[in-house]
Amino acid sequence: MNTNIKIKHLFVASMLFATTSFISCNETESDKETDPTSTEIKVPEEAKNTPTEAPIQSEAELKSFLFSKEGTYGWQTTADSIMFDFFKDGRLHIQGPDGEATMWEGKWELKGNQLTMISEEKKMNETKSIQMKGDTLVLGDKTYTRYTPVQ
Repeated sequence: MNTNIKIKHLFVASMLFATTSFISCNETESDKETDPTSTEIKVPEEAKNTPTEAPIQSEAELKSFLFSKEGTYGWQTTADSIMFDFFKDGRLHIQGPDGEATMWEGKWELKGNQLTMISEEKKMNETKSIQMKGDTLVLGDKTYTRYTPVQ
């Protein structure tokens, strides 16, 4: 075989080798997704844009939030006509739909974000999760606002 032909064959073989090496090193994003040996972790775009859950509130923050502020008396909701008033010593006053002063008395206890309310008079023994959302209190599946009497 002629030396020029050998050099041409060697050159073509080298080019083919270089091309296949370049292609295998330059894989596409879709190749990485289907390659079972790839160690890259791909986070879906939806997960990147999903808002994170509300920050966990400490038991001390939640407890302090339960107490009435000056000019307010307990918590009310539009979901029903029961109002709750939490006192620092663990007493719970429950007002019913007739708008009079405390109708039932009980006690409350907070552990983490779990609020237990007990009233023998009202025949109530409930534990619900609580969360502060701005100026509102979320108790179980109901949202409460501070009761401010009309003057």
